[in-house]
Amino acid sequence: MSLDSRPSLPAALQQSLTQLLDALKLLPFLDGVVLYGGVLRGRYQAHSDVNLLLLLNDSSAPALRQLELPLTAARRSIRLAPMILESAEVARVADVFPVKMLDIQRHHLLLWGQANLQDLRIDPEHIRLHLEQGLRNIQLRLRVCLAAQAHDGLSLRRHLLGLARPLAIHMQELMLLLGLECPSDKTLAIYQAAASHWRLCPVPLQQLGNLRQEAAFEFDPVLLAGELFPLLHTVVDIADRCQVKS
Repeated sequence: MSLDSRPSLPAALQQSLTQLLDALKLLPFLDGVVLYGGVLRGRYQAHSDVNLLLLLNDSSAPALRQLELPLTAARRSIRLAPMILESAEVARVADVFPVKMLDIQRHHLLLWGQANLQDLRIDPEHIRLHLEQGLRNIQLRLRVCLAAQAHDGLSLRRHLLGLARPLAIHMQELMLLLGLECPSDKTLAIYQAAASHWRLCPVPLQQLGNLRQEAAFEFDPVLLAGELFPLLHTVVDIADRCQVKS
């Protein structure tokens, strides 16, 4: 699939990617170039990261140094965020980064070469363990933040803002893993779906989602953090106890 087949990509981005590809294709150790991430979901803005997966057949230091000039040139016009893998290690990387690789598998555009991502098998149990770990990490960090910074409303507010999107992503992936409907990847829509499926109190989730949309949104961060704890406990318990077939 070529860039021309995706007219939704902004013209300036297409031009930058085309110039980058023209330089990368000259490298003999390059197997494939894959675009993934928010740009393929229609969320691209001038300050957005441009996620590229570079698949190599040689990741030695001399080979990697040959990537420096084309990647540096691309960064002058776009916020390039490359992931560099050897083609032979993709399946093994998926074992330890299952959610990331699953997201790339679902939403990607092969710009050049070969990738065979559709044939990648990602173990559902690895996904479950990754989600449980991530959700527990959110839970544990919020405990520490409230214990140490309850008096500092600004810091606690920033912490809550920082966890809003990761929590939504983990909830979305858990719903998808369990075969539950999640019709949108927007933060508030994910929260609404999770509240409906798991009988969670929707009010703190609505407030948490509003933090991302309204910079001046007024709320009590200590109260919101306290209301999130039982909610997090429920979702962590679901991730811990659910059974999936490997």
